[in-house]
Amino acid sequence: IFTRGVAVIVPAVNAETTAAAKLSAYIRAHIGFVAANRSAAVAMLELVSGYRDADGLRVDQAAAKAVAEHPPTGDLAALDPQAIFVEGLESGEFRELSTLFMKNILRGALDSAAQEYARDPDYDVIAHGEVLVEIFEKATAP
Repeated sequence: IFTRGVAVIVPAVNAETTAAAKLSAYIRAHIGFVAANRSAAVAMLELVSGYRDADGLRVDQAAAKAVAEHPPTGDLAALDPQAIFVEGLESGEFRELSTLFMKNILRGALDSAAQEYARDPDYDVIAHGEVLVEIFEKATAP
């Protein structure tokens, strides 16, 4: 499941040259993957919410620890929305903001699309994504 998502998100993000465009591409690619792979997205959501590693960490906690210890490089960096927020700050493209808070808010908003889609197969995941693009364009604008 993860590998299929990577194959969609990484090229979409890497095709863009600005932080704003990368952020929009990240959101649209993530949502597009969820829309096209409902069963896989629901399965991933259930795995992520119930899994614990040997140290008792949830998937998101274990991933955050791994990223902090070994920041992603190359293609994997495109999967980290915090890196996009950092790029936007450093380039002056985004207003002053907490990259950690924005990453967490974005991930929660993306997860909520999958959660709603799990409950309602008719949920308009694509419209959810477009609203997120609009929200984050406004939230990051200088």
